[in-house]
Amino acid sequence: ELCEETGIALAHDRLADAGVDQQDRKYFLAMLTRRDAPADGCDRDLADPSRPFLLKLSHEHTGFEFVADLEKAAAMIRQHSGGHNSVALAAAAARLRPLLPGGDWWRDERAQDWWRDER
Repeated sequence: ELCEETGIALAHDRLADAGVDQQDRKYFLAMLTRRDAPADGCDRDLADPSRPFLLKLSHEHTGFEFVADLEKAAAMIRQHSGGHNSVALAAAAARLRPLLPGGDWWRDERAQDWWRDER
């Protein structure tokens, strides 16, 4: 689904279980680097078009935005897919919040440790 919707192709061993299931859907976390952007990506972050990370969105989508605040991101996607993705993202955020209460969780060394432990 990730590759189909964004052009990002990741090996299964790069995915960490988010510990969240919603109506027969399983959610994962992935740490992305610039190398993960599709080579033929052409869609830019709507909030900051100067960012170098491009995606190749499917025809089903008109744009994307990278959002550091997971609760804000959950609210932004509340109307998508019957709200299931919003509920799952909020649950993942709640699971990560006690571990990393500082905001930019992906930059924190503890996030890297958690990522290694989950894989």
